[in-house]
Amino acid sequence: YPVRLLNENPWPKNSPNKYRGWTNVRTGVQHSINTIAVQTLQTVGTAEAFAFATEKLNLGLVADDMDISPLGMGGLTYGLSTVEMAAAYAMFGNEGVYTTPHCYTTVEDAEGDVILETNVTTVQAISPETAYIMNRALKEVVTSGTAAAVGAPARMEGIGKTGTTS
Repeated sequence: YPVRLLNENPWPKNSPNKYRGWTNVRTGVQHSINTIAVQTLQTVGTAEAFAFATEKLNLGLVADDMDISPLGMGGLTYGLSTVEMAAAYAMFGNEGVYTTPHCYTTVEDAEGDVILETNVTTVQAISPETAYIMNRALKEVVTSGTAAAVGAPARMEGIGKTGTTS
């Protein structure tokens, strides 16, 4: 159970501030357990996670973000936009394929000539199997986890991720 002391306070903390006992990553995602996020990052490695975020997902992180707190808890130097976050999470529902966020691919004039074009790239960022597992864990956030009160309409499947940072 790795805990670092920041300003003499145990870190990271969960809300509510109580110990749940041994748990797994799936339950950690379902209930937004901060210590699970940090332990997972420590297992993967901060350099590896930083490289994945910057090289595979092309996220605008800076060198100061390559640490446990920014990567594990989301306290990035400049943060991420909602578009960047949505694109990153979309790979879970797209069999692990990450696609650069875009508003359009091409715009044509009346004659069919392309007048605007966006360079959209895709990359197999994670395996389809990993994407499936994460998608199921994120579904449990809205069916029985921290966002269960919000839920999803019966006719529509939804996934979610809760948590805050400051």
